[in-house]
Amino acid sequence: MGPSMIGELLYHLHRHVRLVLIAGGLMFVLGAMLLGYEAVRHMEQRPARPAQASQA
Repeated sequence: MGPSMIGELLYHLHRHVRLVLIAGGLMFVLGAMLLGYEAVRHMEQRPARPAQASQA
């Protein structure tokens, strides 16, 4: 990748700043949602195990 390639990339990124920001924001939101979902699932699993054991 020469300097001209980097310059072109920067030019295109600058032209599509809004798209890049939206894409980055979406990725961040999706990542946060996944992390939150995993955390909630793990929190729900801990109390669920003894309850299932007592039911069986």
